[in-house]
Amino acid sequence: MRITRNMMISNFLTDLTRLDQQLSKDQRRISTGLEITVPSQSPGKAARILYFRSKISKVQQYQANIDHITLWTSQTNSILQNIYDLFLHAQELAERGATDTINSEQRAALAEEVNQMIDTLLGYANEKIENFYAFGGNCEMGRPKKKVSFNEALLLELEGLAERLGKRFSDVVNEIL
Repeated sequence: MRITRNMMISNFLTDLTRLDQQLSKDQRRISTGLEITVPSQSPGKAARILYFRSKISKVQQYQANIDHITLWTSQTNSILQNIYDLFLHAQELAERGATDTINSEQRAALAEEVNQMIDTLLGYANEKIENFYAFGGNCEMGRPKKKVSFNEALLLELEGLAERLGKRFSDVVNEIL
Protein backbone atom coordinates (compact mmCIF):
# COMPACT_ATOMS: atom_id res chain seq x y z
CA MET A 1 0.00 0.00 0.00
CA ARG A 2 1.24 3.32 -0.93
CA ILE A 3 1.37 6.13 1.68
CA THR A 4 0.63 9.45 0.10
CA ARG A 5 1.47 12.87 1.30
CA ASN A 6 -2.25 13.59 1.90
CA MET A 7 -2.53 10.52 4.17
CA MET A 8 0.45 11.65 6.17
CA ILE A 9 -0.96 15.15 6.53
CA SER A 10 -4.37 13.77 7.47
CA ASN A 11 -2.85 11.47 10.14
CA PHE A 12 -0.74 14.33 11.40
CA LEU A 13 -3.75 16.64 11.67
CA THR A 14 -5.80 13.92 13.42
CA ASP A 15 -3.01 13.32 15.94
CA LEU A 16 -2.56 17.07 16.43
CA THR A 17 -6.30 17.55 17.07
CA ARG A 18 -6.33 14.65 19.56
CA LEU A 19 -3.29 16.09 21.37
CA ASP A 20 -4.89 19.56 21.41
CA GLN A 21 -8.07 18.14 22.96
CA GLN A 22 -6.03 16.24 25.56
CA LEU A 23 -4.03 19.39 26.33
CA SER A 24 -7.28 21.34 26.72
CA LYS A 25 -8.63 18.71 29.16
CA ASP A 26 -5.39 18.74 31.12
CA GLN A 27 -5.36 22.55 31.31
CA ARG A 28 -9.01 22.56 32.48
CA ARG A 29 -8.18 19.92 35.10
CA ILE A 30 -5.19 21.97 36.33
CA SER A 31 -7.05 25.30 36.37
CA THR A 32 -10.14 23.94 38.20
CA GLY A 33 -8.32 21.43 40.36
CA LEU A 34 -10.94 18.86 39.36
CA GLU A 35 -10.35 15.66 37.50
CA ILE A 36 -13.91 15.58 36.24
CA THR A 37 -16.17 18.60 35.87
CA VAL A 38 -19.45 16.85 35.07
CA PRO A 39 -20.59 13.40 36.27
CA SER A 40 -21.04 12.16 32.72
CA GLN A 41 -17.27 12.33 32.16
CA SER A 42 -16.80 9.40 34.55
CA PRO A 43 -19.88 8.11 36.41
CA GLY A 44 -17.81 5.74 38.53
CA LYS A 45 -15.43 8.46 39.67
CA ALA A 46 -18.37 10.83 40.24
CA ALA A 47 -20.02 8.29 42.54
CA ARG A 48 -16.77 7.82 44.48
CA ILE A 49 -16.34 11.59 44.76
CA LEU A 50 -19.86 11.96 46.18
CA TYR A 51 -19.25 9.09 48.60
CA PHE A 52 -16.02 10.63 49.88
CA ARG A 53 -17.57 14.10 50.08
CA SER A 54 -20.29 12.72 52.36
CA LYS A 55 -17.66 11.00 54.49
CA ILE A 56 -15.61 14.20 54.71
CA SER A 57 -18.73 16.14 55.68
CA LYS A 58 -19.47 13.66 58.47
CA VAL A 59 -15.89 13.82 59.74
CA GLN A 60 -16.02 17.63 59.71
CA GLN A 61 -19.27 17.53 61.70
CA TYR A 62 -17.70 15.10 64.18
CA GLN A 63 -14.73 17.45 64.53
CA ALA A 64 -17.03 20.44 65.09
CA ASN A 65 -18.94 18.46 67.74
CA ILE A 66 -15.70 17.44 69.44
CA ASP A 67 -14.47 21.04 69.44
CA HIS A 68 -17.79 22.19 70.92
CA ILE A 69 -17.75 19.53 73.64
CA THR A 70 -14.08 20.19 74.41
CA LEU A 71 -14.84 23.88 74.91
CA TRP A 72 -17.84 23.12 77.13
CA THR A 73 -16.03 20.55 79.25
CA SER A 74 -12.93 22.68 79.74
CA GLN A 75 -14.91 25.79 80.67
CA THR A 76 -17.33 23.84 82.86
CA ASN A 77 -14.41 22.15 84.56
CA SER A 78 -12.85 25.56 85.22
CA ILE A 79 -16.11 26.89 86.68
CA LEU A 80 -16.52 23.81 88.88
CA GLN A 81 -12.95 24.14 90.11
CA ASN A 82 -13.65 27.76 91.08
CA ILE A 83 -16.83 26.67 92.90
CA TYR A 84 -14.90 23.93 94.70
CA ASP A 85 -12.28 26.46 95.83
CA LEU A 86 -15.08 28.75 97.00
CA PHE A 87 -16.62 25.94 99.08
CA LEU A 88 -13.25 25.14 100.62
CA HIS A 89 -12.91 28.77 101.66
CA ALA A 90 -16.48 28.72 103.02
CA GLN A 91 -15.61 25.65 105.08
CA GLU A 92 -12.60 27.47 106.50
CA LEU A 93 -14.80 30.44 107.40
CA ALA A 94 -17.36 28.17 109.02
CA GLU A 95 -14.67 26.48 111.12
CA ARG A 96 -13.26 29.86 112.13
CA GLY A 97 -16.73 31.17 113.01
CA ALA A 98 -17.64 28.08 115.03
CA THR A 99 -15.03 28.76 117.70
CA ASP A 100 -15.75 30.69 120.87
CA THR A 101 -12.60 32.80 120.48
CA ILE A 102 -14.09 35.36 118.09
CA ASN A 103 -16.41 38.23 119.00
CA SER A 104 -19.64 39.38 117.37
CA GLU A 105 -17.89 41.94 115.14
CA GLN A 106 -15.63 39.24 113.73
CA ARG A 107 -18.67 36.98 113.17
CA ALA A 108 -20.44 39.82 111.36
CA ALA A 109 -17.37 40.25 109.15
CA LEU A 110 -17.40 36.50 108.44
CA ALA A 111 -21.12 36.70 107.60
CA GLU A 112 -20.45 39.57 105.19
CA GLU A 113 -17.68 37.56 103.54
CA VAL A 114 -20.06 34.59 103.19
CA ASN A 115 -22.66 36.89 101.57
CA GLN A 116 -20.01 38.03 99.09
CA MET A 117 -19.15 34.39 98.44
CA ILE A 118 -22.81 33.66 97.72
CA ASP A 119 -22.83 36.47 95.14
CA THR A 120 -19.65 35.02 93.62
CA LEU A 121 -21.22 31.55 93.57
CA LEU A 122 -24.28 32.94 91.79
CA GLY A 123 -21.96 34.51 89.25
CA TYR A 124 -20.37 31.12 88.61
CA ALA A 125 -23.80 29.46 88.46
CA ASN A 126 -24.90 31.96 85.82
CA GLU A 127 -21.69 31.68 83.75
CA LYS A 128 -22.27 31.64 79.99
CA ILE A 129 -20.54 29.45 77.44
CA GLU A 130 -21.26 30.33 73.81
CA ASN A 131 -24.32 32.42 74.81
CA PHE A 132 -25.84 29.58 76.85
CA TYR A 133 -25.92 29.35 80.60
CA ALA A 134 -23.60 26.52 81.65
CA PHE A 135 -25.82 25.44 84.54
CA GLY A 136 -29.13 27.00 83.49
CA GLY A 137 -30.66 24.26 81.39
CA ASN A 138 -32.77 25.70 78.62
CA CYS A 139 -33.31 29.04 80.36
CA GLU A 140 -33.87 31.66 77.68
CA MET A 141 -35.37 34.44 79.79
CA GLY A 142 -32.75 36.13 81.92
CA ARG A 143 -30.36 34.69 84.45
CA PRO A 144 -31.46 31.23 85.62
CA LYS A 145 -30.04 31.51 89.15
CA LYS A 146 -30.80 34.38 91.50
CA LYS A 147 -30.30 35.26 95.12
CA VAL A 148 -33.44 35.04 97.25
CA SER A 149 -34.15 35.98 100.84
CA PHE A 150 -34.73 33.38 103.53
CA ASN A 151 -38.49 34.00 103.38
CA GLU A 152 -38.54 33.58 99.58
CA ALA A 153 -36.56 30.37 99.87
CA LEU A 154 -38.93 29.05 102.53
CA LEU A 155 -41.93 29.95 100.38
CA LEU A 156 -40.43 28.19 97.34
CA GLU A 157 -39.65 25.12 99.43
CA LEU A 158 -43.20 24.98 100.81
CA GLU A 159 -44.66 25.36 97.32
CA GLY A 160 -42.47 22.51 96.11
CA LEU A 161 -43.49 20.36 99.08
CA ALA A 162 -47.18 21.01 98.40
CA GLU A 163 -46.70 20.05 94.77
CA ARG A 164 -44.84 16.83 95.65
CA LEU A 165 -47.55 15.89 98.18
CA GLY A 166 -50.30 16.74 95.73
CA LYS A 167 -51.89 19.15 98.21
CA ARG A 168 -52.85 22.79 98.13
CA PHE A 169 -50.27 25.25 99.43
CA SER A 170 -52.56 26.58 102.18
CA ASP A 171 -53.22 23.04 103.49
CA VAL A 172 -49.46 22.36 103.79
CA VAL A 173 -48.91 25.66 105.64
CA ASN A 174 -51.79 24.93 108.02
CA GLU A 175 -50.40 21.46 108.75
CA ILE A 176 -46.98 22.90 109.59
CA LEU A 177 -48.35 25.67 111.83
